[in-house]
Amino acid sequence: MTLGWCAGRWLPELEECRWRFDTRSIWDKQLRDSGKPVVILFPIPHGTSFGTLNSPKPDHPELLRSALVALFAEGHLAQGKAFPPRLKRLAMGGWSSGTDTLFKWAKVNSKNPATELVDELYMFDGKNGAKADLKAWFNHDPVRRRLRFIGTAYLEVAANQLKKRLQHPHVFVYPGDPKYWYDSADYKRALSTGSTPPLDFRRSPQDPHLPNDASTLTNIFLKGEALDLDKSKRSSRSRSRSIRPGLVRRRSDPCRRRKRR
Repeated sequence: MTLGWCAGRWLPELEECRWRFDTRSIWDKQLRDSGKPVVILFPIPHGTSFGTLNSPKPDHPELLRSALVALFAEGHLAQGKAFPPRLKRLAMGGWSSGTDTLFKWAKVNSKNPATELVDELYMFDGKNGAKADLKAWFNHDPVRRRLRFIGTAYLEVAANQLKKRLQHPHVFVYPGDPKYWYDSADYKRALSTGSTPPLDFRRSPQDPHLPNDASTLTNIFLKGEALDLDKSKRSSRSRSRSIRPGLVRRRSDPCRRRKRR
């Protein structure tokens, strides 16, 4: 049974929760609908450390095989079968600081068989830029391997560049468009409160109040904003100037400055 957190409680079926957001984010439903025999192992980190799984080690193939045998022996896998399942493909995923751990696995090292274990890498909202030669890792076996970047955050420039360099169907970057965070109707809808008209900022405290006034809620007044797209069209920068009454000086508020790549 798959459990999902929704509206402050655990539900046995996540689709019972009618999210306003894109249903593609419901990972357990995707796995169930795929019909593929997927086993998810979730190592619990201490801070940002995943212990023995911090980096590939020669004994990791045996560790994963033993995990499948243990789950089979307890009746969680291949019920009714005479033998435990074997490891066919291995995908690793990380979010934010967890992507730094993935970089340690994305290496080509013929002396370490554990580096050959991973078939697919999924990186969600990377905390840093690319800390490994992902192009070399992928090109080591492009038929078998998959490289997926989703959201990408600080990894966005590297992801967009890699997508352009490799031009391979097994490399997936979403959204893959630096202007998405500013122009996309989907992204704006995800950020909306559902109110009509949407929240908006006044330019100064002296301006008339707006129908749905974000400045009244935050005491922030947006003086101006501009979007720049670099020549490569793989990164963009939003510059904003805002003021908060009571501050000594006007400034470009770093909390409202975004660099999207």
